[in-house]
Amino acid sequence: MKNFKNLIYLVCVQGANYIAPIAIMYILTKNASIEIYGKFAFWYAVLVYFQTVIDYGFNYTATREVAALDDKSENESLSKLLFYVSFSKIIIAAFLLLIIFSSSLFFNFNLELAIIVFFGALFSSLVPNWFFQGTQNIKSISILNIFGKLSFIIISFCFIENYSLENIFIAYFLSASIPIIYSVIFFRKFKLIKEGYFDNVIRYIKDGRNIFSANVLAVLLSNGGVIFLGLFADDKILGIYSFCERIAKSFLGLFSPIFTAFYPVFSRKFALEFNNGIDFHKRFSIILFGSSITFLLFAYLIADFFFSKNVHYDKSYFSILMIWVLVSLMNNAFGIQFLCASGNDRLYVKGMFSAFIVFLCFVGFNFFENRGVQVALTTFASEFLLLLINIKYYLF
Repeated sequence: MKNFKNLIYLVCVQGANYIAPIAIMYILTKNASIEIYGKFAFWYAVLVYFQTVIDYGFNYTATREVAALDDKSENESLSKLLFYVSFSKIIIAAFLLLIIFSSSLFFNFNLELAIIVFFGALFSSLVPNWFFQGTQNIKSISILNIFGKLSFIIISFCFIENYSLENIFIAYFLSASIPIIYSVIFFRKFKLIKEGYFDNVIRYIKDGRNIFSANVLAVLLSNGGVIFLGLFADDKILGIYSFCERIAKSFLGLFSPIFTAFYPVFSRKFALEFNNGIDFHKRFSIILFGSSITFLLFAYLIADFFFSKNVHYDKSYFSILMIWVLVSLMNNAFGIQFLCASGNDRLYVKGMFSAFIVFLCFVGFNFFENRGVQVALTTFASEFLLLLINIKYYLF
């Protein structure tokens, strides 16, 4: 019953996470232009990349460690995990900020906007969702995450003039501060850890390097199309592709609460009895495959019906990206829920690296006159290769 309640909260949080960028998409395409939305999508992809770097895979490794704790060591170990992980993120963020400033000396980009985006990513990353997920105590933080995202939409819609990207991302930064304030108040009851920080930062960085590599590669595969088009294509193609991708990812995001809720469950099952974890995973994968095909088919038909007359909608982009969504769902099942949850992070990284190499090899060549179609096909092909590799590890 508790897992079901947590799943409902996660569904609501994920809904808010995807409604927010879709609402911004509607605001910008209706009141500004598709080009402005394309620029927003590019910088939002950069924000996601920054957040992934700062998170350093702790959302998986720390969640797995919390879920595997026994009752006797829980309080002291939780305090150590909380403070060490938070400190590790701050250290990583400091290095990332230094890289941003250093890059501005060699490359021409909007440094002010990059700094705003960085702090939005930092505040989002410092919210210890991993802690609440691992302890299965996510009601309060979920409500505040939802409130933060809704406040982001309201501020963007009501108070931002001329649809300045700087102001939009400042609104994002402010919305992320709401769950941060709650977290600080909540964790005051935990014992303050005063030693062992640097030793444990090094340990966590070593232990999490495989998950970190996998997450960075996953974000580059997932958002690489938008980043590539933002760097090498005109703003209109970027905007149209981002428009179609956002619709497709909204359907992908509906499954995210399921994966988030089940990851600590798989982690604990594999830690206690590997064979029982395998049996549970088989049933999970079969149900996921059948339900996702049915859902995505209806989602495609409904979305195509509603958006077919929209001037920013491109059916070829959307069709390819919806197939990519299906492959991505199965990749999560075999990659994250099996390989990572069972502690085989290294194998998942190897597969991700191979897929990323394929993405880089094909995305830069002009096989198609339309750069958007090429990027969509390359994204799908690299994701499909990753699925084949993960299935191979699963079977053998």
